[in-house]
Formats: sequence, structure tokens, C-alpha cells
Amino acid sequence: MKFPGMLHAKVLRSPYAHANIKDIDISEALKQPGVFAVLTGEDVPGPFGGAIADQYPIAKGKVRFAGEPVAVAVAVSERVAHEALKLVKVDYEPLPFAIHPKDAIAEGAPIIHEKLMEYRVAPYVNPVGKNIYQHFKVRKGEAEEAFESADAVVEGETWFSYIHHVQLEPHCAVAQYNLDGSMTMYSTTQAPFVVQNCIRELHELPLSKIQVIAPYIGGGFGGKSDITIEALVSCLAKAVPGRFVRLLLTREEMFIGTNLGRGGYCKYKVAVSKEGKILGMTGESYLGSGGNAEYAVNVVTGMGLAGTGPYEVPNLKLDVYGVYTNVPPIGASRGYGHPEVHLAVERLLEKAAQKIGMNPVEFRLKNLLGEGKINGIGQVMKHHNGNVVLCAQKVAEELYKNPKPDKGENILVGRGFTAYMKTPCMPSNVQSSVLIKLNSDGTVTLATGAIEMGQGTYTTLAQITAEALNIPFEKVNVTNKVDTLISPYEWQTVASHGTWGTGNAVLLAAED
Repeated sequence: MKFPGMLHAKVLRSPYAHANIKDIDISEALKQPGVFAVLTGEDVPGPFGGAIADQYPIAKGKVRFAGEPVAVAVAVSERVAHEALKLVKVDYEPLPFAIHPKDAIAEGAPIIHEKLMEYRVAPYVNPVGKNIYQHFKVRKGEAEEAFESADAVVEGETWFSYIHHVQLEPHCAVAQYNLDGSMTMYSTTQAPFVVQNCIRELHELPLSKIQVIAPYIGGGFGGKSDITIEALVSCLAKAVPGRFVRLLLTREEMFIGTNLGRGGYCKYKVAVSKEGKILGMTGESYLGSGGNAEYAVNVVTGMGLAGTGPYEVPNLKLDVYGVYTNVPPIGASRGYGHPEVHLAVERLLEKAAQKIGMNPVEFRLKNLLGEGKINGIGQVMKHHNGNVVLCAQKVAEELYKNPKPDKGENILVGRGFTAYMKTPCMPSNVQSSVLIKLNSDGTVTLATGAIEMGQGTYTTLAQITAEALNIPFEKVNVTNKVDTLISPYEWQTVASHGTWGTGNAVLLAAED
């Protein structure tokens, strides 16, 4: 995107995983021709955050991961901004750091957020102190007694390393702070209304003065559902009123300057009977959440809610801890805490089946959450929750029906069997809304706040609209961008929620 007089931003990032910022000298950078502004942590508002207010758009006084912004230059071109940053002098005092959550909770570990217990937090956040910002508990039955009566006990540890989403389109945002006190932002975001609310919180602007536009974006996978660069770009725009400011990340910056996923360390123990029934389960899970935890708070919840996998466990004790670490922040990534704990559970169930001499599929079929069974948080499984038992039987039938390969003796065939459960961590009252406009030529325009990022949401919504109104699919046009000032409200496009949530809104609007 190009706008008249648009300026460009480049970010100076910390080379240290953990360090105090003793001094920053930007005087020489500001003197360079074509440089409009150079910002540091002292020039921006904060902290901000809905779950836990623990981050600044630019590091203030301290850096908590290598890649955290320490200064940003705004200039007539990316090259001029980049050259200006070479003249910024930063005096760091390196500090001990912790990359793995196991190291961050160890005795004598460096404290990453000294004022953790003073932060503003949401009611569901339970900070412990030191580097633990959240403790989420799940309790059911008497777990310790189950181990006393067990025929077999297995235990183990797993580590699901940090990953990046590697979306095809890099993160980018363009913003203008207008002379009437309003702000316009174009962003590669899955959650334009979340971005709008973040800008409101940071700059104390009314929502009616904040316009966030999300065009079709090139891939998300959760990595564009959290605030990444938008808070920063809003501050840059406010520093040069009336001018558009654009920040486009390089691929390398995406790895070190946006949210990561995973980072789960789990210690589990499972008790089983010789008949193959799970009697009890205990687990300690630690999510290494990076330098701030605003979005990881809810990933911790997901690790607790899905902590048994799709199995009935009558006696359960799970403790999930969110732990600050010196890596880029952890946020949403496909699965939202589930793969971390499912890896731990499935490995132990495989070992348990081996220990009692039972086929691993038969063992799982005895314990899967079929209709009428109760999951780890007390919900009774209903028919519409899905028939995982039938799925397992069908897969096993195909997987094992040909015991020997038919392509020669030198072919090795490995077969594995696991099961997975999706427990969305969204609030249960999130909103989806659409507007259907009937045009004078018999066509229909569908406006939605849902984001299209390659997953086919707009095609699906057009199909639902056509069927609900009994008109040809070709007569439905879906607006191809979301604008928070005029588009119907949508919580955000995450958690496999779009087709169901927005689709139901389409049905209601079509009925209207």
C-alpha cells in the first residue's frame, strides 16, 4: 500500500535476551536528513494488556528478549530510517537469562518482571510471583488414591519447543494520526476489533475515532490474532500527525519481533488398571511464555482444559503454570496449548498399553470420551460433541488391515495411533454479526467482520447466504475487507470459530 507523503519505520532491536537499558542516545540519528522522528520507550504510553498489563510498545528501562524494540526511526524511506538507527547509541547492562521454563522456575533464576505482583490483571489471572504469572488448576476426584490402587503407573516429561507460524505475508501496518484526533490503521491482522480496542486503551481515544482496516491477508495461523506491531505503529503515527507511517517486517524480524507458539514443558503421571482403564492422572505443565504474557495467559487455560486429551479420567490433578522466559512472546498458534499437553498424554498412554500388554488402540477405545462420559472439567459428552470412538474404530480398521507391506521385503512401515481433542478457549459469549443487503438487481451484498486469510471463510459464508436465501451462489458478493467503523462487529477470526459463529449470524440475518 502506498499513500501520499507516506513515511517508513525501521526498528532497532535488542541483541540481548535480558538486559537493563542504562542509556540511549538518539541525538545523532535525529540530525539525519529525511528523519522525522526517533522514538524510545520514554516516548510511548504503557503498559497495556487486557489479561495482564505487562508490555510496552518499545522497551522501557529493560529488555526481556533478543529482538525487543529499543528505538524506532521514522523517515522518508526504509533505507534512511535504517541508516539513522546505526547512529543510535545504547548502553546495555547484560543480565542472566532463562530460555527454558524449567530454568525460569529454578532456584536463583533471574527475575524477568520485578513488578509482576503490581501489574493490573484480569480477574481470572492468578499470579504467583517470581517468574510465574499464572497458575491454572484442574481437580476431579481423588488423584493420589487412584495411584495407590493402580496395577501400572507410567510417568515422563516432554518438551514442545518454540515455533513460528511463518505466514506467507509478513506482518505490516500503516497508520495515520489525523488532525481531528482520529486514527486510521491498515493492518495484517486476524482481529481488527482487538487492534481497535488496543489503540483505544493506549491513546485514550473513543472507538468512534479509531478506524482499523484489514484487507485480505496472506496467512495467520494465530500469529496475527494477537497485537504484534500495531501498538507500536499507532505510537509512531501519533509522533508525526497527518502523515501515514508504514512498518513492514523482514522475515528475520518476524522470527524475533512477533509472537511465537508452543513452548510447553510437561511432567505427567498416569495410573491404569490391568483391564486397561485409566484410573488417575496428575500433571505439572509449564508454558514458557516469553518476555510478556498478555496472550499466553489464555494458552495456559487451554493446556488445563485439554490436559487429559480426549479421554475419561475419573481422578485428576492438573497444575498449569505460565512462566516468563527470555524469548519473544508466546501467543496463539494453531491448537492453542493443546498439542503441548496431548504430546505428554499420548506418549504415556502408549507406554501404559505396552506395560499391561494391551493393544494401544484397544486401550484407547476403552477410555475415549464417548457419549455420556464426563471430561476433565465435568462436562457430560453429548452426541453433537462428535463420535470419537467411531472415528478411532474406522481409523484402526484402515491402519491395521494390511499387516505386511506389499512392496518388497526392504520396506519398513511404521504405524502410530493417537487421538486429539479441541477445547476452544474463547469466552462463551463472543459475538459474530453480519449485514445482508438486498440490491435492486436481485443480488446480495454480505458485510462481515470475519477475516479471510486463505481458509475460505468468505466462500463458505457466501454458500450459507445463498442456501439460506434460496438464491444462486453467483448472486452473493462478500465485501473483501473489514473496516471497524462500518463493518459488523466480530470478536476475532480464531479458534475454528468463523464458520460456526459467523455462519449462524448469516442464518439469522437471512431469516430477518
